[in-house]
Amino acid sequence: MSPPEELTALMQAVREIKQALVAGPPTAEQYALAGEEGDSDGSIEPPTVKEHSEMCFQSLIGTLEEVDGSLKDPSLAVAYSTLADAANGSEAYELEVHALSESLALAMSREPYSFVSCTLSVRLALAARRVLDDDKCAKLEQMARKHFRVVFGGGDSLFDYCNNALAAPKVD
Repeated sequence: MSPPEELTALMQAVREIKQALVAGPPTAEQYALAGEEGDSDGSIEPPTVKEHSEMCFQSLIGTLEEVDGSLKDPSLAVAYSTLADAANGSEAYELEVHALSESLALAMSREPYSFVSCTLSVRLALAARRVLDDDKCAKLEQMARKHFRVVFGGGDSLFDYCNNALAAPKVD
């Protein structure tokens, strides 16, 4: 596949996985209609939210692995952001941080400071609180504040108002 076709196929797969993540796990009725086999007693248990997130996560990992590693289009930021969402739902927090880092790098390759970079840098700083030490978290928060300042202006109080979860003290 050529890079444009590869990118189109990837983004279609990402859209479908993102829709599945947003929709959540199927109900027991939907699961039964899909032809899933029941337990020995005939009951059908649909996946939990975490299991559903893990299935979406694995599907997205497989999709991203099919892409040629040299394809570094900024539009792939959406794919890695979706991967971060699925990783969070699967409680794979280190991978969430890695996916957000990759997403931010791809987004910044097109435009160093943008609404997208503001959003991703705040998400990265929040996700990092679960897995990184305080020094790294502080650096990521400063980066998020810089993106916010460049794009929206204002000072720390405006950033804190708009990002109250990040402004709150880190809870261990």
